[in-house]
Amino acid sequence: MTSPPRGWYPDPGGTTAWRWWDGGAWNEDLHAYFPPIEGIDAAQLAREQHAGGRMATIGLGAFGLAALGAIVIRVADTSWLAAMWQWFHSAYDIAKSGSTSATLPAIPTQPNWSSTLSSFLILPLEILALVFTLTTQHRAAKIARALGLKSRIGPTFGVVAWFIPLLNLVVPLMAWLDLFTPRHPGRRSLWLSWAALLVAELLTVGVYASAGHSNLAVGALSGLQVVAFFLAIVAAQRTVHSVLAEHALGGQSAGVSAHRPGRSL
Repeated sequence: MTSPPRGWYPDPGGTTAWRWWDGGAWNEDLHAYFPPIEGIDAAQLAREQHAGGRMATIGLGAFGLAALGAIVIRVADTSWLAAMWQWFHSAYDIAKSGSTSATLPAIPTQPNWSSTLSSFLILPLEILALVFTLTTQHRAAKIARALGLKSRIGPTFGVVAWFIPLLNLVVPLMAWLDLFTPRHPGRRSLWLSWAALLVAELLTVGVYASAGHSNLAVGALSGLQVVAFFLAIVAAQRTVHSVLAEHALGGQSAGVSAHRPGRSL
């Protein structure tokens, strides 16, 4: 026997509420006012779909270009990174010896071409990707709440947490998990994307640490970074499409269509 599609259905427990079926099991939470849904309309769903589509294409594309550009610059700047490593080593030796007469060498200057590219190409691409990501996340969080999905992170705090050190390692992930039902298959793509992104960032530390010792290590770690960022982007695109599809399905269950703007429940 085939299971019914994911959606809102009258509670099989016999109450007058509605319960979410995720394709394999019933969600724990009941939605007492479904349908109709208060606070959601076709225009909101359409804006979410539009923002998510731009994130999956333009936003993640810009992030991929920024990540690849940063890796290329680091590989090309291996000699400068090695010089910086030697400078830190000299500074540490002087501080450790307690010498006050030793002269600290001049800080190595980054080549003009790489600093210019970093400031006027890589940074704008990263900002563009972040804007699309935060816009999509905020709108999707509001839709998820209106659909009755349990959320631990508010839409606004989920966005602000991206800029708070340490919290940005966990809270944004929780905010995106809140966009799904507990057993939704899209959660696997989200976990994969987040893990691959963290691995890629840790490899950056490895590149800087090995720059003063081995060019081969820098190249190998940079290659692994490319793979990690690629996996993160592909999984992130799947995550975004899963969120959009699930929220559109939830809206259709209530008679709301993102393709019929102007209808308000």
